[in-house]
Amino acid sequence: MDYEKDSITYSWEIMRESTDLKDGGDHEIRPKVIEGLIVAQKENKIIFNSPPKGAYRLFVYVSDGNNQAATANIPFLVE
Repeated sequence: MDYEKDSITYSWEIMRESTDLKDGGDHEIRPKVIEGLIVAQKENKIIFNSPPKGAYRLFVYVSDGNNQAATANIPFLVE
């Protein structure tokens, strides 16, 4: 909820799970976004096609008119 009643925008990405795991805040290579899986988006909801078998993350970026933002990611496995 935006208490200033700013317009909220959502952006979504699906990526393979990172295999470049580091310790202590070291830079990790960001996996490439998988294009074409998200087939529909309406406000804070999406419909996407299942990627091939493997581990993935669904990212959502939420921002308002004042460039205040939040991010979340959800890991998921396709078997």
